[in-house]
Amino acid sequence: MKVGKIILVSPPFFSQLPPTIALARAFLEKGVKTAIACTEHFRNEIVSKRIKFIPLAVSRNINTGIALRTRQTREQKRRLNDFLKATKRGAIETLMIQTRDRQYDMLFDPDKLRSDIQKIHKQESPDLWLINQLSYSVTLALYCLRLPFVTLCIPHPTTIPDGKKIYGVPAQWPKAFKVNQEKLARLKEAARKVEKEFTDEFNSKIERCDKKLKPVSRAFSLTSSDLILYNYPDLSNIDDRSASPKKIFMGYCFEMQQLPEWYKKVIEKSKSRSPKILIVMGTFLSYRNDVIGRCIRALKEEYPESLIIAAAGASTRKLRRFQSDDVLVEEYVPQKGLLPYMDVVIHHGGNNSFTESLYFGKPMVIMPFSSDQFDIASDAEELRIAGVLNPNSFGIGSIKKALRHTLSRESEKALLYWKQKLATRGPRYAVRRLLSTLSK
Repeated sequence: MKVGKIILVSPPFFSQLPPTIALARAFLEKGVKTAIACTEHFRNEIVSKRIKFIPLAVSRNINTGIALRTRQTREQKRRLNDFLKATKRGAIETLMIQTRDRQYDMLFDPDKLRSDIQKIHKQESPDLWLINQLSYSVTLALYCLRLPFVTLCIPHPTTIPDGKKIYGVPAQWPKAFKVNQEKLARLKEAARKVEKEFTDEFNSKIERCDKKLKPVSRAFSLTSSDLILYNYPDLSNIDDRSASPKKIFMGYCFEMQQLPEWYKKVIEKSKSRSPKILIVMGTFLSYRNDVIGRCIRALKEEYPESLIIAAAGASTRKLRRFQSDDVLVEEYVPQKGLLPYMDVVIHHGGNNSFTESLYFGKPMVIMPFSSDQFDIASDAEELRIAGVLNPNSFGIGSIKKALRHTLSRESEKALLYWKQKLATRGPRYAVRRLLSTLSK
């Protein structure tokens, strides 16, 4: 297949759009006519990158940067608050809430979406669609319409479950988490039930649309039959080009970010301070001001000469009490611009934060709360490139121990290896491989 025109579909989530934009710009560099389909909330951001925007609603949930300040319906706000409160009770409780809500979230208006995509395809005539794995209704629509597409998996690869992996249940747990087996069994049971119901609903829609189409065995595992792009390093070090579908591990997927002058002055002014530590908990989990505050207190006790920069989101006002010449608390920080200047990154295990830190070779302390963050933290722990802590139970002593581990010589060697590996990957590499693979 020769790809001269492509449409990328992004769910309206702040964390999912930047990798999509990075890929879109890599396609444009290769001379491929490119558009991104997303909700109106992100029109300006897409157009500002000189990418064609196509309006398309693919989810009832929206996160435009700070989850608690994004305009939502009353029901969406209630469920978001339930999720955030659950993070204080523990990992299993949080994953159970996410499993419960999955029934509400995952399949968004499939009949209308199929009709909208059919109209867009007729108007735009793309050679290929590139679909975010989390946009299940879009995947279902393209499958029913028999349109060519490839799958983009932005979170951890286990988000596309295979074998005995259960969607919504970590494949492995970091050592810091002592999991109650009875609670875990209930989570597995609930997750299997949701997957069955979701698969049944998928197959009902498929049968109504086209009785000749083959039903799917697992809805959460439905992907392109041709190619899957993973926003993740190939940890197995096996580039299996004979697999079906083909798999391309990008390693990372973002564009470099210029550091604003104001931050450059902060870094310059604090040149003698060490270590320089960045705390980022994502657009949702910056809500946990108790965790960010505990980190700051522990770090200043262990490293009184450190510079700490914390992205506090909606918790900024509550955390301003820590503000000083050597502690900077901001609603938002230019994360990719700051990373080259940092010595350590403390984050929640989100895939963007993980791959960005890995690209710059930065030691990490990971505090996973939900979703795929436990799998990412487990990978980092196994690779010996991060210390992992339970955000609800870590103390000053444990964060000191985690920092000593991640600043060790062994961790430094492992980080250097992966930094060198990721330097050869990224969105341009992925687009080059994709175009080459599909043209054969």
